[in-house]
Amino acid sequence: MPATCSVSVTGPDEITAGAGQQPRAGLNFPLEKMPIASPRYAFNAVMVSGAPPDPGVFALWEHDELIYYGRALGEGTTIQSRLQDYLAGGDPCAARATHYGWEIAGNPRGREAELLREYERKHGRLPRCNAKAA
Repeated sequence: MPATCSVSVTGPDEITAGAGQQPRAGLNFPLEKMPIASPRYAFNAVMVSGAPPDPGVFALWEHDELIYYGRALGEGTTIQSRLQDYLAGGDPCAARATHYGWEIAGNPRGREAELLREYERKHGRLPRCNAKAA
């Protein structure tokens, strides 16, 4: 019986194999971690109203540039409420955001830190609006 391999595709840029296994021949995608497990949505009131009322992390983009990673810690602060704050002008740096994405997280503070480390490793700097807040 031929050896098998479990392969999962978690996004357009990521393929992983089961423990100790190699992806099958012909799968030549870069093995890069997916920044946020969400599509991009237009950053407007109608679309933000569909964001989850849960704790987690979110990203703001200005066209193709990621400009901010944020978190919603729960206990009354949700991904949706944080996005509504930014949409209402809660941060001048993020006022030009055109799109957003989100990810529900059990540990939003830890996940945000992970996203920021990953971004800084890849780009040599923090996202524009995170750098201003630091």
